[in-house]
Amino acid sequence: MAEIASDQDIFIIEDGAYHLLSQNAQPAVASFAPDHTIYIASMSKTLAPGLRMAYLSVPQAYRKPVSKALYNLNISVSPLMAVLAARVIVSGQLDQFIKSHQHNARQRNKLVNRYLRDYTCHGDETGIFRWLELPGTISGSAFETLAMEKGVRVYGAERFTVGNNLPSRAVRMSVCAPETLTELEQALLILKNLLDQL
Repeated sequence: MAEIASDQDIFIIEDGAYHLLSQNAQPAVASFAPDHTIYIASMSKTLAPGLRMAYLSVPQAYRKPVSKALYNLNISVSPLMAVLAARVIVSGQLDQFIKSHQHNARQRNKLVNRYLRDYTCHGDETGIFRWLELPGTISGSAFETLAMEKGVRVYGAERFTVGNNLPSRAVRMSVCAPETLTELEQALLILKNLLDQL
């Protein structure tokens, strides 16, 4: 991608919101084509959900237009949030937070693997989302409705499909949304029971 972007003089917008949480994070595309990539990193995904801010790495050629666009959208960050984020980064505590998030995600993904071992679940062991392929002919949106009737929130692939592409028969599960491991286990058991009935 970096080579094509450089050859064709196009730019890439790279979403690195979850990049730091990955166990085996690959180098960002921006590291190979820094003059053709806008890289976005999120503190709310990496550090804490309440820290609603992101960082942009923008090539010099795009800095002025991106800055104007953000200004025109009236996007600003609370100075207190900016100071908190900077202190966590400078103090070295960010690495500790990331390791803690990875440990939590590993525990949760082990539960997913245990309860849904008979089904195909795509995702990384430190990922906070998993994609569950659905058996039979049920659509993602139909399964989303069934799960919601049982009190479990999943999102059908239709919500993420762009253009005229046919959506996969799958649902996205947020494994880190439940507050406790027990709550996650209960939700996984409900999903397993629904899947077994299809």
